[in-house]
Amino acid sequence: MKWKEPKMPGEGQSRLILELSRQYDGPYPSTREYGTNGLDAIEEDRRNGLIDDSTNMMKFLAEQSTKRVIIQDFAAGISSGRMQELPESIGKSIKSGKFDQRGEKAVGLLAFGSMGTSVDIISKMVSEKTFNHLRYEIIGKAKDGDERVVYKIDTLSREDMDKLYCGKFDHGTKILINTNAHVIKRMAFGRLRNFVQSYYAPILKRNASSITFIVGDIDKGLEEKVTFPEIKGNILADGAIQIDSEIAGDRRAKVDFHLVFDHDSERGGVPVFSKGVKIYDNVLELDESLGDTALWTCPHIQGYVNEETLKVTLGRNGINRESMGYKSLVQLLRIVDGKLRGKISQNMLEKDERRDTGIIKEGWKLMEKVYQTTVPLDKDDRVASTRSESGTQSPDKELKKKKPRVFPFQEPVRTSFSEIEKHLRAKLTPMGTQYFIYVNVSHPDYKFAFGNGKRDRGLDYLFEVSAPIIAQAEMKNSIEKKRKMYGSVYQIAGEISNRAQDIIFQYRKLRFGK
Repeated sequence: MKWKEPKMPGEGQSRLILELSRQYDGPYPSTREYGTNGLDAIEEDRRNGLIDDSTNMMKFLAEQSTKRVIIQDFAAGISSGRMQELPESIGKSIKSGKFDQRGEKAVGLLAFGSMGTSVDIISKMVSEKTFNHLRYEIIGKAKDGDERVVYKIDTLSREDMDKLYCGKFDHGTKILINTNAHVIKRMAFGRLRNFVQSYYAPILKRNASSITFIVGDIDKGLEEKVTFPEIKGNILADGAIQIDSEIAGDRRAKVDFHLVFDHDSERGGVPVFSKGVKIYDNVLELDESLGDTALWTCPHIQGYVNEETLKVTLGRNGINRESMGYKSLVQLLRIVDGKLRGKISQNMLEKDERRDTGIIKEGWKLMEKVYQTTVPLDKDDRVASTRSESGTQSPDKELKKKKPRVFPFQEPVRTSFSEIEKHLRAKLTPMGTQYFIYVNVSHPDYKFAFGNGKRDRGLDYLFEVSAPIIAQAEMKNSIEKKRKMYGSVYQIAGEISNRAQDIIFQYRKLRFGK
């Protein structure tokens, strides 16, 4: 039996091209396709000496008034001959097999269908006087089953460019995607900046190609250079790691890591990039088996992983899993996890300490307010009299105001108690007129209250363990100063219990309202 290649009739081809145009999950992946083609063009033309460093620029602009998104590169441009070939050679790429380039599928120029109904691709080389113009458009109606992508090619003058296409340029390619009201709202100035920072982070960070990214709003006349968004925290890894050549094959592959432990964020999810362009939002999307790792499941890890050689799937939404390079990348991610586990554990401890300290600081501010709004056992409910403007004072016109008390209890100290005292949740140590409270971080109840990271439970625990020892300290001070005569031990215990309950009740009133 003779082997034959399957063929596609014209109707099926038209339907498939339309599906290719609409395969992207929203405007950002679509915009990424055009921007990525521009990056490749800049890097290729720079290597070939066709442009210099002064034109290493990518622009991502929005024109809200016309609902257009503009992506522009300043590479050497597309010749008129090549422009004629593009719509007739979908899927045929001159980049195929070039592992250092990104647009090897030759379908990215169709990505407009996931944003709107048409796109204008305009390019010019320095040697040409006119602009080469390729327009793709979706026509027909879905309900009639005749939707399809059509195209036309013509040339534009400098006057055409100024009048209809947001201005002329000397060389490069300008993409104008005609969107709708819903899409253009998502391409506002700030969102475009976030898009570039999110989808091209390794290029912004390393900037090996010295490419400048610009975002802007045409209607407002705004343009801004985009920079890498620095992540606050402890850097765990920052640089390239060589993949084992026996696994990676002939190519000497390297993977670039930028990993930061951010104590204050729990967003988690380290994105994966291929050749500087985001493919996955999370390493776990690359391979689910990494779900048992400490590093790649930690909610405090931010940064990126960037590999430089692997092929991506159609639509640039995944990496080809059949290659040895893919398997070596997954293995490397496990190796990095093993090397960084100790650092993660240490940072988790620091994070817990910072969180717990913050809860205690917040709680102690509340405790001081409670102290001012209740009557301690060793104090009087003192008031100050304020005379009227006439200087006279009478009981019925007297204005009463509570005097602020000196709060003698210092902010609790977190510590582990000795073996003898390990059963205690907290204790108090007097030093002169000040009292120091120590909270036992080794107690199981402390770990339960603070261990889950819930602020409310930590605050409740702090008041529950502090209120009784504050009441005891006040009672001791009251007895020593003989401010009040107490009867039996049971009466003293009752007074302490009532005072502790008073503190906790007042705390709840302050937190949740009367």
